[in-house]
Amino acid sequence: MKTKTVVTKHGNQFRIDAREVAPVSPRYRMEFFVDTPMQKCFILSLTHQAALFLASEDQNLDPPDWLWEQGCEMIQCAAEINSLENGDFVILERHVKHKNRLTIDQLDKKA
Repeated sequence: MKTKTVVTKHGNQFRIDAREVAPVSPRYRMEFFVDTPMQKCFILSLTHQAALFLASEDQNLDPPDWLWEQGCEMIQCAAEINSLENGDFVILERHVKHKNRLTIDQLDKKA
């Protein structure tokens, strides 16, 4: 379990807890629990293809650590604009190819 405390630019403080979960298909998955008044939970999945692409760019890549860092950044960005939502999101190769800062609203949500 990983934990991080975040303070938004508006002074709101919350805690992010995350743990790896068993994947359903060949991908890396992490569950994030955000301790806010509205208690949010979402799952980020990094597809195997996206992980391979990232590893080709950085041979020291550790997919679970990458997911943790990206998840924390996305949660903090969403919290800044009050748009944090529950869900199961997938990070595909096309999301990581452009090296833009990822946001939750860019990702595909599993039905």
